[in-house]
Amino acid sequence: MAIYRQGILGPFSGRVGNVVGCMCTKRSNYMRSLPMSYHDAKTDAQLRNRARMRETMAFLSVAKAFVNHTLKGLAVRQTEMNVATGWNFHKVDMEEDGSRAKMKYGELRLSKGMRSGLEGTMLLRGSEGLMLVWEARVTGGMAEGTDSVHVLVYNETRHESRVRLEAVRRIAGEYRLDVPQKWAEERLHVYVAVSDEEGKMFSDSQYFASG
Repeated sequence: MAIYRQGILGPFSGRVGNVVGCMCTKRSNYMRSLPMSYHDAKTDAQLRNRARMRETMAFLSVAKAFVNHTLKGLAVRQTEMNVATGWNFHKVDMEEDGSRAKMKYGELRLSKGMRSGLEGTMLLRGSEGLMLVWEARVTGGMAEGTDSVHVLVYNETRHESRVRLEAVRRIAGEYRLDVPQKWAEERLHVYVAVSDEEGKMFSDSQYFASG
């Protein structure tokens, strides 16, 4: 692969013979040759990695709005989804025969930073649905009452999500999760990230499960 500035014919994208030109927004333009056709027997390791990648991308596809917001300050020369994929690719368990991949939802990282997370946090289920509660008081450190709380709720059964950016301020101390009533008895994975009021500094993501 060769990187070029203006190219032998100027910037281009597409195919000319067996040369492919690619124009990128976050890196230099580049040229590459078409890959040779080949047929290879996939190894067990390759098949397992592909299964892990499918499972990771399936989850991130419905968490995209959340990670695009929480990781916007960490994506340098790559996209937010690339960052999230790199962090979470190995958070997938495989059956011994490689037949099934299972995401370790409690170990996923969807945000990272020095901002203080929520303290004393609990996820409560009641007659009116799910409520996230935490200590509203600010005791110092990297925290302010005006900090924004961002929430992702993922329904494992339906493979659906609800994302609420800037859902509530830290000082509120509680947030009722905005999810459909039909989700009430189903397995839900909740991820929370906190940012300063300007949305420039984030906390590590926090995980809670229900169902």
